[in-house]
Amino acid sequence: MALGNNPFFLKRTKEKLEKDRKEYDTWSFPYGFKQREKIEVILHQLNPEEPKQQNFMGFLLCKELYEKHLKITGSSEQAIEILMGGELLNKSILKRGDVAPYIALVLADAKIDERCEYPSVEEIKRRAQELEKPKSGKVE
Repeated sequence: MALGNNPFFLKRTKEKLEKDRKEYDTWSFPYGFKQREKIEVILHQLNPEEPKQQNFMGFLLCKELYEKHLKITGSSEQAIEILMGGELLNKSILKRGDVAPYIALVLADAKIDERCEYPSVEEIKRRAQELEKPKSGKVE
């Protein structure tokens, strides 16, 4: 489900609108409110000056594009390379320095289970710094 192809902007019945919203929420946060709340806290710690909604939009856009490219390429490394290569900068309000922390959080989010145990913000920041380094080795 993509923000860029978001059916929320189409004319729909109230029931269809609610069904689409629930489907998007389930895709975005399969572990529910606990997961969303933890991501909100991490996003605020990563980008304290950004408004909450902008942080969420950046995160969700990164998540959507990462999953899209993961399906296309079959490779997490290639998906990350594509995103770090500038696709996010062309499709959003993100600035170059914003991309890596969002991707690092998306990668952490992809590994969690129902316990929603995320790495520390410091670990996510370290991962973001690794993503920003010129490619000299394998990105995982």
